[in-house]
Amino acid sequence: LAAYTDQQQLLASTPSPKIIIIGGSNAAFGLDGEKIGKETGYHVVNTALQAGLGLEFMMKATKPFVRSGDIVLISPEYEQFGPAYTGGEWIGMLYVVDPHSIKYITSLRQVAKFLGQLLTIMRAEGKELMVLFGSKSDSCTTWVFCRNSFDTTGNLVGHLDMKPSGVPERITTFEDPSAASIEGVTQFSEFTLHRGAKLFLSFPTLAFAHFDANKKTAELTRVALARIPGLTLLDKPEDFRYQNELFFDTEYHMNGVGREKRTNAVIAELIENGIVATPTSVRLTR
Repeated sequence: LAAYTDQQQLLASTPSPKIIIIGGSNAAFGLDGEKIGKETGYHVVNTALQAGLGLEFMMKATKPFVRSGDIVLISPEYEQFGPAYTGGEWIGMLYVVDPHSIKYITSLRQVAKFLGQLLTIMRAEGKELMVLFGSKSDSCTTWVFCRNSFDTTGNLVGHLDMKPSGVPERITTFEDPSAASIEGVTQFSEFTLHRGAKLFLSFPTLAFAHFDANKKTAELTRVALARIPGLTLLDKPEDFRYQNELFFDTEYHMNGVGREKRTNAVIAELIENGIVATPTSVRLTR
């Protein structure tokens, strides 16, 4: 979670026009922001971190940094359109790392989750403390969620040299999208439009069996999102139904090969939608 402060600094210091990636760990493991930047000509900041923060929090924490000409790409896990939209214990833990983050905990739903996790925060130890207070000098040989697992553009790279453990056999059934999540994305779409930015959504990757068990919910999510004015869906849920060999340790997390495949697909989708900077619209700094 200490990487959150680095990502916020990147958002503040990266000039526009830029591509901002928002999502949980599926986008952290699955999207190579550096390659997206090279292929599109945009500056890219990957703020994807942990689904437990909640899509509601992520969108609020991004708003201050959205400028005219920016491209906002959201790629949440399916659970984030259900109960996880509000977040979980991670928003409470994040407060310990960055007290300023409390300004994005504004809804009654978020406050309830935050207060309910105070005891969890007090009990944090071991790996949890590494997650909370990790420094850039911390060693991350077996635990991928360390601060120095993220590069200077916000991309998670620490897992690329680790041995994948594979997709878990236990399958979770997702809940249908909630009215609160769809309304929240609708409001965020209105906000980006007002700022002169564009909002896109790419569905997350999901391993075969896990996708098949939740195909109906995925389609209901797509239908609900397709109705939101100003939001462009880059793809369909089934486009990222991937084989197990491409995953790192969960049904969402890509390994290096899977990350490259997904990144290439998203780059092609962005370019098809005209997201290619011209020399007069952006000048990359190296």
